[in-house]
Amino acid sequence: MAGTGIWLLTSASPATPPNSPNSGTEPLHPVTKEMAKGAEVLAKKAAPDFSLTDSHGQTHKLAEFTRDKPLYLYFILDGCPCSTDAEPLFHKLYERYKDQINFVGVIGSDQNTAAKWQKDHQMPYTILADPHLQVVHAYDARHSVYNALISRDRLIDKMWPGYSHDMLIDVNSHMAAMLGVPEKPFDPLYAPLKMSSGCFFPATNL
Repeated sequence: MAGTGIWLLTSASPATPPNSPNSGTEPLHPVTKEMAKGAEVLAKKAAPDFSLTDSHGQTHKLAEFTRDKPLYLYFILDGCPCSTDAEPLFHKLYERYKDQINFVGVIGSDQNTAAKWQKDHQMPYTILADPHLQVVHAYDARHSVYNALISRDRLIDKMWPGYSHDMLIDVNSHMAAMLGVPEKPFDPLYAPLKMSSGCFFPATNL
């Protein structure tokens, strides 16, 4: 019976989705040294302010999301398979920290697209529409799946230019440290072993 129980537990663990863009040995959009350096220089700098509309037409600003809690902000490109692939992994982080950290996705599209993304991906938190890519570029998010942890005093604790197995463990570690709580092991599920980013955001989106 014990052996059966172990087998069931193992078999229930999610595997890499068959349509995952990073199911191979090499990422579709690998994070380069330049991308990593660009994200690194933003650490401990003031997070750029924003005023964006959510999927329901309500306007939100940075100060609202950092008033009582830190903020985890990440960037989405509609139609990017890596954005779709990473979304459930961010949901898993949310389930752990939803009472202590605000989660917000920023999509480089209009309000209708934001609403569709939220519905299609069963997104349990706020998504903001950034149709002119003002916030995308303010945070120097060159690709989708860039993400940042922002403190209550609106400083960027760290920015990650993509996602991977080790990166999600690192995010979990930074979140626990920011909250001053013991770090618990985090299962990155099917995340790619090598740092992967998403598709390019265009230089402008007029």
